Amino acid sequence: MISVIVDLNVLLDVLQKRANFFEPSKYILELGLKSNTELEIFIPAHALTTINYIMQKAFSKDEARKAIEYLIRNFEVAALNKEIVKNALELPFNDLEDAVVASSAKYYKCSHIVTRNLKDFQKSTINPLSPQQLIDYYGF
Repeated sequence: MISVIVDLNVLLDVLQKRANFFEPSKYILELGLKSNTELEIFIPAHALTTINYIMQKAFSKDEARKAIEYLIRNFEVAALNKEIVKNALELPFNDLEDAVVASSAKYYKCSHIVTRNLKDFQKSTINPLSPQQLIDYYGF
């Protein structure tokens, strides 16, 4: 089983149908939905509140709720706990949110962080890959 944690930007690519990034990001999420693939997708818990806020502003409260319900129904939620935050604070990251994603990936034994902001995770012990790189790497 390949376990990955998906960064907020990739989730928003799909939910907001961002033209240049939509297809590979959508494909990764679709792979996680299929029972015959070996891909387990984790969503960072803290990303859900940000998604709700952004989706309400961009669309509506109802659309935001539908997005959150879709994510929690179909993917694992990487819960945030004290250990993850403590470990994140010890990482040499400039941004706490990115450090929490990296710490969560390690805590949940993910093999990769799927993100478009690869440079933000250069100091991570968990290998970051873009959605397209993940597709190419595993031949999905």
